[in-house]
Amino acid sequence: MPPPPRPSFGLVRRILSQVCAAIAGRRAQSQLIAIHDDDESNPKAKAQKNPSLFKYWVLELICFFLAAAAVLVIHVILWRYNHRPVPDWPYGLSVNTLLSILSTVLRACLLAVLASIMGQAKWTWLHGGPRPIDDLQTFDQASRGLFGALLIIKLLAQRFSQSFVPLLSVIVIIFSVAIGPFVQQAVATVICDKPGSFGEASLPYAQNLPGKDGYFRTGAGLWEPGKGLQSAFLTSLTEPGRKNTKLQFECDTGNCTFPVTNGVTHSTLAMCSRCVDVSTQITRRQHSGSFDSYFMGPLEVFHSKGFQNGTKLAVGPAYNVTIPPDLLQISGSSVANITMLSLSPYVDQTGNLSRPNAALCIMYFCRQDIEPAVQRSELTEKVVSTTLVPIVVQDEPQDFAYHDRLLAKSPCLVNGKAYTAANFSSLKSQPNDRTFRTLTIDNQTVEVPSYCVYSVGPYYATSISQWLQRMLFNGHCSTLSSAQTSVVQCDDKFWLANLFDPVNTTFAYHNHLFEELAASVTVFLRMDGIGPLNYSSDASRPEGSKGQIKGTAVQKTACLVVHWEWLLYSSILCFLTTIVFFATLISSHRLRNHVPIWKSSLLPLLCLDIQPDKEAPNQRILNTQRQDLDQIETAAKSTCISLETNAEDVELLPVSETDVVDESPTRSAFVSIPTRSSEDLGSYSPPVRIRPSALNTRGNL
Repeated sequence: MPPPPRPSFGLVRRILSQVCAAIAGRRAQSQLIAIHDDDESNPKAKAQKNPSLFKYWVLELICFFLAAAAVLVIHVILWRYNHRPVPDWPYGLSVNTLLSILSTVLRACLLAVLASIMGQAKWTWLHGGPRPIDDLQTFDQASRGLFGALLIIKLLAQRFSQSFVPLLSVIVIIFSVAIGPFVQQAVATVICDKPGSFGEASLPYAQNLPGKDGYFRTGAGLWEPGKGLQSAFLTSLTEPGRKNTKLQFECDTGNCTFPVTNGVTHSTLAMCSRCVDVSTQITRRQHSGSFDSYFMGPLEVFHSKGFQNGTKLAVGPAYNVTIPPDLLQISGSSVANITMLSLSPYVDQTGNLSRPNAALCIMYFCRQDIEPAVQRSELTEKVVSTTLVPIVVQDEPQDFAYHDRLLAKSPCLVNGKAYTAANFSSLKSQPNDRTFRTLTIDNQTVEVPSYCVYSVGPYYATSISQWLQRMLFNGHCSTLSSAQTSVVQCDDKFWLANLFDPVNTTFAYHNHLFEELAASVTVFLRMDGIGPLNYSSDASRPEGSKGQIKGTAVQKTACLVVHWEWLLYSSILCFLTTIVFFATLISSHRLRNHVPIWKSSLLPLLCLDIQPDKEAPNQRILNTQRQDLDQIETAAKSTCISLETNAEDVELLPVSETDVVDESPTRSAFVSIPTRSSEDLGSYSPPVRIRPSALNTRGNL
């Protein structure tokens, strides 16, 4: 039985002959290839050209959505852990490792989609007109990696209007190399705080005064504050630059944070000060003798021109002193208005060795809104705002109520919920563990719950006022001789000596001194004061406990910080891939009757026949009747081929099942699978033969 006719696969002869012809620059017609439609009048053939659009793009769609999912997961992970401690995942998996995996998946999926886009682009490229067959190889290399993508740019740039999709695809292929580094660069590690597994954090604050230190009566109508507060004042005056005592706080880990409400952590009663320069109100009196004197109300200082001695500092209540208008409100609710008149050593043009200075300092109760931080066991507090606690006169039977200092806080946090003047009244329906005070908020009369009222008892404020103006800041200091001008004697008021600077006593010096004095006293008030008053047991004798603001003890750890701008790179590449992918889908649908969806498959080339052109018999064309890739793949699976060589020829031959050899040392010369039927084999041309002797040294025929 004669062997069946051998089909022609035309691969080697078609490609090599056309490539060699292109190199030689001859046979111009035979070096071009194009896709033509010869079966437009055949309804059956036309039906075969209209498969479902998405049928052949399923894998690309899956890769596309996997790439989109990878981008989304990268953004979600970074958003989840931005400014948070580095997660401790099982098996030592880190965020950077996961990002590396996701970026690799992202690039692999993008390249898979782009490879198919470039594969389909070569068939669309051929449909645009006759093209050198070498273009197929150029497109195939471009879909495989960076080097091939670089080589095709010159080809595509020559026909930019027809190559927008492949050119954009090539750009994405080239720049996709940097996806991984850019994603990694988006993540940085910094030192941050995280809640500790142990320890507590708390800060004292005063909402109501007095506390345990209190005050006491020394005579008819005479009062003094407790010894603790007196000590706080004296310590600050005798040791300038040093606070009375450090605020006692609790922070077991050395680093603590505190909750923020309405922009501040907490509010507390404090002692504040305001000083103003009133040197212009000094009156000078020239004496006929050897000294001059300066007056301000009852205060007087003088110096001897010959011996440089005399009274250098006088301190007392602000009598007969004009208070600036902007300080009148503060002065009306102050606990002390102190005037200091001093002579600072100075030589003017007339030879006068002293210059008078006068400062008016007002001390008053205020509420400070504070933002604290504890780092390395050091407490720092930023005063966000300061508000005067004014005297409020109310018509109540108790005498002390006429001079209460009261201030409402709005908004105010009660049981974890914020209340304002608009809804304070809703607290009346809750259990009666508080009372209400009628106060003015924003020019409106409002009943404010005790939880939101900051108060200073009238006798406590009076005791401080009397003691400051009668005892603490009332006296004078003098130099004893010209030999000791840097030393002043203040009699029994030794603490006043630090109010005089023998080098340069100025307003700035006194202002700074009183600021430190107020800060030291505030520390004591916060540690001695109490929190919100509880009226549940006896409304006439409210109870209170130490005010404590609770915080969180934190530990130093590594945190992730995301630089989102670095993720724009991968996002832009995904966006460009989306454009070219859907442009390819639209083009495939628009050209469904003209360009088959073969993508990167080589099987259509293997199944093409070289036949005479019907219109030009002297020309040869590449033809196949199977445009459905599934049909071509089915035919390929039932076809067996063999690569044979001899002294003169290289043959790519179809073989029958009887020609397939078993596994043996010589089987490496065959690529064999079950053959198709003899009826199908009869429709093919004779085998392709390539003779190396037919090529010259330059590769030309």
